[in-house]
Amino acid sequence: MFKTIPAAWRNHKNWVFFFLLTDIMFAVFLWLVYPDSFYPVLAAFTLGCILLLAVALFCTGRNDDKKYKAFMAFLEEPSQEHESEALRLSSPFERDMLQTASCLFHQNRQKLEDISLRLNEYEEYAETWAHEIKTPLSLMTFLLDNRQDEIPPPLYHKLEYVRNQLQEDIDQMLYYARLRSDHKDYLFEKLLLPVCCSDVLDEYKILLNEKNFQIVIDLPALTVLSDRKGLEFILKQVVSNTIKYARPGEKNPLLSVSGYMDENKTHVHLRIKDNGSGVRPYDLPFIFEKGYTGDTGSQRKRATGMGLYLLRQMADDLKIEVEASSAGQSFEITLIFPSV
Repeated sequence: MFKTIPAAWRNHKNWVFFFLLTDIMFAVFLWLVYPDSFYPVLAAFTLGCILLLAVALFCTGRNDDKKYKAFMAFLEEPSQEHESEALRLSSPFERDMLQTASCLFHQNRQKLEDISLRLNEYEEYAETWAHEIKTPLSLMTFLLDNRQDEIPPPLYHKLEYVRNQLQEDIDQMLYYARLRSDHKDYLFEKLLLPVCCSDVLDEYKILLNEKNFQIVIDLPALTVLSDRKGLEFILKQVVSNTIKYARPGEKNPLLSVSGYMDENKTHVHLRIKDNGSGVRPYDLPFIFEKGYTGDTGSQRKRATGMGLYLLRQMADDLKIEVEASSAGQSFEITLIFPSV
């Protein structure tokens, strides 16, 4: 009761003030007509008004509480039963508004269901396509690996670049779908960072050699707890960007991989640094945003803005901190893992 009356006071204070004003006017008239017996009658009148106001506020507040609960039940589950209950407790004016809101609610709900259905169908098609395209991609990889002597080197490098780009695009599509999924099949295990980095660098070996990359590795046998596929996906995005944004005309571009454990032995740091085009200071805060390409010069036409976005999303899922820095013509990504 003590919670209902204040709520009713807040919701209907205009009517309460009108009621009090009427009582004051009635008291003035009472004083003018019966000045001798005014005070005894005023005391009884005031007590009666207070009791009447309390009962009115209590009944009104309880009714408002029922209407609120019925309306919330309708919003949580817009069934015919809940709608009928809300309409029964509403005033004629509220009933008209509720019926209009209900009609719009059901229309928008149907539209959302249709959009969700089409979106699910599109996602299923995209994932199916990504899996189906792996067959010709695997055939292309088989031919490049086993018929390399029969293919002229310039053509071979172009085909390898195309194969690598296709693989990256497919991986991004599949991992984007994986990140949005409610159920994620991550398998956390102890991984040696040198082994993971070596496996990724081997996949890009041909492209790195083609551009004469100087690979500098200073990575002790550090162990982290992570998902192998997810971690390798992150590393691939970094190495791919390093190749993509190597400075035109650079004879010996640099790719440096180093790591260490901090002094408190609570985190493992993995640093990947290059001497490519770098990132402009005004672009650096936004490089992990979806679709952001920034001022990448001539490479911008090939940029999608998805690589570093997916890198950050995957890192967040795997509880890996990501830091980026750029100084002049260099760019550095640092991955920070909790120590095992």
